[in-house]
Amino acid sequence: DACDALVELVKNDEACRAFLSWSGADPKDGTLFASGLEVVRRFKDAKQPSLQRAGATLLNTVLVSDCMKPSERVDAEKIQCCCAYASASDPAASKRAAKTLVHMIFAVLDTGVRWTESCLTPILNLLKDAPSNARVASLALKALSMIVKEGDRVCALLSQVGCVKTLALLLWKREGRVVDVDDLCLVRVITQICEVDTNRFEDAVLLGGVP
Repeated sequence: DACDALVELVKNDEACRAFLSWSGADPKDGTLFASGLEVVRRFKDAKQPSLQRAGATLLNTVLVSDCMKPSERVDAEKIQCCCAYASASDPAASKRAAKTLVHMIFAVLDTGVRWTESCLTPILNLLKDAPSNARVASLALKALSMIVKEGDRVCALLSQVGCVKTLALLLWKREGRVVDVDDLCLVRVITQICEVDTNRFEDAVLLGGVP
């Protein structure tokens, strides 16, 4: 109930900003929180699926809020929090968090935001860990496919953080299955990055990322 009440509160722009900048301590164990998002992350590990889902709803409400500028939305803490929540044990909660990630990225496309390695790495880590949840993996891949559209600079950054190797290995692991939309998306993203950093073509071929 408290989480549902927070969801209603943060729908107000001023309240949402206050939540993001809030800091405090857990009165029970003294755990310090540097922001409201750190409190939300606690819901991810809740034993009750209903609490995980409530936290995912709160996370979505905060991270897709119109109170944030594009540059504030593409923030390492926010991306990390969203990607971490997408690994929640409850399928509905993890899917909601992955959808939130897609919405966040869609909201900043063509706004001129400057992506950093610290923002891109959590998305790659989510892709590595998500194969057990096909829907989350598809959404994470969709998020990445939107990011590469931001241009050569972002593709170069993705190359630096090992994106080609990660995606090529994912594609290799899918070998033998019926080719689907995700396979085609993987190939497109690998190709776009390799066109910017041609040194990565060898990695893609050796790891089976190029058919």
